[in-house]
Amino acid sequence: MVRVREDGNHVDIYFRLAEDADVIYGIAIMVAEPGETVLVNIVGNISTDDISALGRRFELDELVDLEVAGQ
Repeated sequence: MVRVREDGNHVDIYFRLAEDADVIYGIAIMVAEPGETVLVNIVGNISTDDISALGRRFELDELVDLEVAGQ
């Protein structure tokens, strides 16, 4: 789980991982700020390699070198 609280904004990201932590079964994201809330639920098998590829595509360095605790 990732949780960020800053300037009245709240971001929570939840992952459902496989036992070997090599595959993510789903991601739920909640973003809340005064007057607006956004929920995103992604269901399906997502590899950490897939997330790294998205990071490269959209130039999100934090995702390129993604490491999952427990691997």
